[in-house]
Amino acid sequence: MDVSALYTSNPHDDGIAAKASVLNADNCQSPDAILQLIRFILDHNVFTFNNQFFIQTHGTAMGTKFAPQYANIFMHRFEQDLFIAQDLQPMLYTRYIDDIFFLWTHGEQSLKQFYDDINKFHPSIRLTMDYSPELVAFLNTRISIKDGHLSTSLYRNPTDNLTMLHFSSFHPKHVKEAIPYGQALCLHRICSDQEDRNRHLQTLKDALIRTGYGARLIDRQFRRATATNRTDHLRRQTWDTADSVPVVVQYFPRAEKLQHLLRSLQHVIDEDEHLAKAIPTPPLLAFKQPHNLKQTIVRSKLVRVLTTPG
Repeated sequence: MDVSALYTSNPHDDGIAAKASVLNADNCQSPDAILQLIRFILDHNVFTFNNQFFIQTHGTAMGTKFAPQYANIFMHRFEQDLFIAQDLQPMLYTRYIDDIFFLWTHGEQSLKQFYDDINKFHPSIRLTMDYSPELVAFLNTRISIKDGHLSTSLYRNPTDNLTMLHFSSFHPKHVKEAIPYGQALCLHRICSDQEDRNRHLQTLKDALIRTGYGARLIDRQFRRATATNRTDHLRRQTWDTADSVPVVVQYFPRAEKLQHLLRSLQHVIDEDEHLAKAIPTPPLLAFKQPHNLKQTIVRSKLVRVLTTPG
């Protein structure tokens, strides 16, 4: 199922009530201040159209930073109330923001009744549904029943033409190496059948070669991705959140050598008692995007205007 226009469909009062229940459950120290800030954002969704100004009075703007979390909390409250009112429950129910996948084992007629009940449950929330006893697509995954078990494969939208960052683009080397690795790892995780995975890997390799990537680089990253245990990637993972001091610089081709310089100077930091506590590990080098062509032109015009006499 898919929630139609989720961001713009949840009423302000219902969304804030859902957020308030989460804050109370988490024993938040200042829930009223947070709720006032949310209300301020919701009441000041200003946009322009045809040189006229409007205020969005329902839902939240899709570009607002807190919109995904706000929508998730609203749907969490919606689902809790919904399932309390339902006698028949899905065998499995999972959701990613507004995309829902569930397994129904109570027959087709009761499924249609369940779907009808959902669309009547809230005055603003409407869902679309696609169901099958054999095969459905959820996000980028095609899920089917094979020999009594769920089988998964890659699903690509018909409009997907496998457009990726060109290898000649002005990006760090590790970014270009990460693209074939990340794409291959995604296939390794999604495809439950190895032969099916290999067919998709070949299609991906052909697309990468057309985009300027070398065959040796592709093969090396593919081997690296598929050598891992697929089962491990299907489990929830936790990441090391050690505090590293970031050194942020604007990217340029020779900037990658700065990481080696930072590591080589760590002994200087370690010799100072206070710095050693503040920076126990080598700083993390991070790149920010340089100005693109449009930004450079606008900036040069602005400088010209500001520096022109009179």
